[in-house]
Amino acid sequence: MSTKIQSLKVIENAKKNNKFSHAYLFFGELGVDVFEAAFEAIKLMICENDKCMSYKNIEELNYPDLIVINPEKNLISKESIVSTLKEVSNTSLVNNKKKILIIKDVHLGNNSSLNSLLKFIEEPPKNTYIIMTTNRIDFLISTIKSRAQNIMIKRPATNEIIKDFIKLGIKEKYIRLFANTYPNIEKINEIDLLKFETTYSKIMKALEVGIDHPNRMKLDLSNIIAKDNFSYSMNILEYFYFQVQTLINDDHPLFPNHIKLINQYKDEDIDYSKIHNMISIFKKSIINRGNFNLQKENFLLKLLELYDW
Repeated sequence: MSTKIQSLKVIENAKKNNKFSHAYLFFGELGVDVFEAAFEAIKLMICENDKCMSYKNIEELNYPDLIVINPEKNLISKESIVSTLKEVSNTSLVNNKKKILIIKDVHLGNNSSLNSLLKFIEEPPKNTYIIMTTNRIDFLISTIKSRAQNIMIKRPATNEIIKDFIKLGIKEKYIRLFANTYPNIEKINEIDLLKFETTYSKIMKALEVGIDHPNRMKLDLSNIIAKDNFSYSMNILEYFYFQVQTLINDDHPLFPNHIKLINQYKDEDIDYSKIHNMISIFKKSIINRGNFNLQKENFLLKLLELYDW
């Protein structure tokens, strides 16, 4: 039984007993498609036939009382929450049918929007259910987490993902890094692979330079990391430093062409746990619409300090 199906047992049991929670939070680590699992949960809640369960997207459901909030420019604003909640509070278009509000990437809400949402979660209208998704539960305020039933979606086994990526033609030197970062082919298709390869190559060269010339590495990384490659640039850095900490001889390396560099870094006196924390803070600052260039330079300056041996 897949981990996704195991997770959805919660919804199946609630349907059998007609006792749904008023709010669910679907969460998983980076790269896990939590929205897909949430969509399957919604189908379980509203579908009465197999045809409905086979639908692949929300549009096919044609369910008038399903309302979706998507982040805009990496933010869920208070205005979008308030206006949507007013819409949800209106009488259902279909008598005695469930009204479902789904909020994608709920961690992208700011304090104002999440406080408005919290009030709604605490006293939702009758027959109204809130479904939230996030891949950064560590960024989400505790009060939201505590008011919803949390459902963890685990990523598929790495070897299962690798088989799909091999069929897609992903190059061997990237395949394990991708398998640890992205859950399925659809997510890979969202990436410009040529740009990824160029960025990957430049970052690895910068890391090589950093062994002897940290200041040059900082300058190179500043020129490489940009808004349009921010997500996978930080994934490359995050997993590289993680590999330095964790790789042992019998492991399958995430960076098979850079084992020598990884071993060089193992010999250096760098606090890699601090780097991971800095990367998380940097990611969060961008999610919260911090000034990109300013936050990037702050991150790289702190990184340089850790290289100052």
